[in-house]
Amino acid sequence: MKVVHIIPSAFRYFDDIRGKAFELVEELSDLGVETEAFTIQYGDTTRAIKSEVSGKAPSRKFMGNADLARALAGLGVGDIVHVHCPLFGAAGPVLRLKKNKPQIPLLATFYRPARLPDFFSLLIKFYNGYYLPKIFGAADAIFSYAPAVHLTRWANKVQLIDIARPDSPRPIDFYSDFFNNPYARE
Repeated sequence: MKVVHIIPSAFRYFDDIRGKAFELVEELSDLGVETEAFTIQYGDTTRAIKSEVSGKAPSRKFMGNADLARALAGLGVGDIVHVHCPLFGAAGPVLRLKKNKPQIPLLATFYRPARLPDFFSLLIKFYNGYYLPKIFGAADAIFSYAPAVHLTRWANKVQLIDIARPDSPRPIDFYSDFFNNPYARE
C-alpha cells in the first residue's frame, strides 16, 4: 500500500499548504506507510524550500523533477492518491487516473481559496475554478481547513478540519482508520 501526495509548490504561492502537506506525509511515514510526495512547481527548487520541507518532513528528500504520470500509472489496488488544493498543475493526470482506475481512492484536502496578489495568482484562481469542482466530484473524501460554501455540493464527502479545536478530525485520522481496518475498501 502506497500513498501518493500531489502538493502545490508554484513559486511562493503555496508555502503554507506545502508545509501542512509535508507534515501529513511525515505523520504517515511515522505510521510506517509508504509515501511519495510530488510537488507541482515551475522552475528550480530553492534552498529555502528544501530547508523548509526537511524541517517539516525530515524523512523526505527532494529528488528533483519526477515523472508524475509514470508514478500514477504504476498505482494499483490498495494505493491512495491525495491531492492538496488549491493547486496549479496535475489536475488532468489525476482525473484521468480516477477515470481509468476508479478503485484507487482519491482524497482531496482544501486549505484555502487562491489568493490574488498579482496577475499570476489570477491564473491560479481560474485554473482552480475549472478543475477543483472536477477533483471534488471525483474524490472519495474531501478534507477542508476552510469553511467553504462551494463544497456544499459534496457535503456527504467533506470533513471540516478546525485547527482551533483539538478534537476536530484531521486527514491523518482517516488514514489511521483506513490502515487499522483490514476490511476497509476491499
